[in-house]
Amino acid sequence: MPPTPQVTFYKTGLKIGNAFYPCLPNSTELICPRNFAIPPIIGNFWQLNYADGLRQPVVNTQIVIRSNTAEVLSTTFLDYFMLRSNDLKHDMPNINSGGNGITFFDGASAFNMGGGAGGIVKANAFTLMSSKGEDLIFNAQFLGNNIVPIVGGSLAALSAPSWSKDPPLRFQNVNFDGTAANEVWRFSLAYSNNCNPNLAMDQTVFPADINGGLQTCGLSLTMQALSTPPADESELHLFIYPAQQNAAAAHGNDGGGGSAFRNFKMAAPINNTRDDRRLTAPRIMRNYDYIVLGGDSQAIPPLSYV
Repeated sequence: MPPTPQVTFYKTGLKIGNAFYPCLPNSTELICPRNFAIPPIIGNFWQLNYADGLRQPVVNTQIVIRSNTAEVLSTTFLDYFMLRSNDLKHDMPNINSGGNGITFFDGASAFNMGGGAGGIVKANAFTLMSSKGEDLIFNAQFLGNNIVPIVGGSLAALSAPSWSKDPPLRFQNVNFDGTAANEVWRFSLAYSNNCNPNLAMDQTVFPADINGGLQTCGLSLTMQALSTPPADESELHLFIYPAQQNAAAAHGNDGGGGSAFRNFKMAAPINNTRDDRRLTAPRIMRNYDYIVLGGDSQAIPPLSYV
């Protein structure tokens, strides 16, 4: 199996509020095209006049999950995605902590998304996945309502994430309960807020706000054919355990142990591919794709954590 890529810290990274989150190299991107409107003109000349179109800043990133409850597995970070208010919009929290938004730094230039007065950043979606021999992967997507370049002294003041000995969490740090315990070869847990831009005309080319849409959640499991997949509408738990470090290698991670860092609870998964079959060799495997429904009350969302 290939080793975990070395995390590149040197003056690169993603800063959310006042916290740096380590990302895998070549995994983080800021997307914000200007979407030019170039009207056709009468005659057979060239394109000449233009105007900026609607711009939607997006950050996609693959964040390293380390054996540290103050980072990706923290209540603060997970609530960016999973917390909903009880107002009329049933909306999501704005990550623009102290006007900082999200800072994207590539070592040569930096941009701030959703910062400043009136800035808005919302956590739109994440996917958590792993298989034996692989890292525990956390892909995340954030949406904002502005993008501002960072220049001069502010750019020079940006620094790398603080050094940490906490090892990355990998396949040996996850497990399920019920019939899926010790039986899953590969999994992918996908959660989305399906955010919608607020397109009120406010004399800017950016959305006026980002509002949470319908929460959706899906789970994909790969198991051996003779294993029993989780039954429809049976509550299912995904456990993430801290790194098990022996005395001879205090910085390592040779297995998960102790109490779970996090317990992701899926309220009511329903198996969409229960009866699908295909020929596989040399070992007969089954892929099960679940739609995760919420419970019978507003207090039981499709996905929650403890």
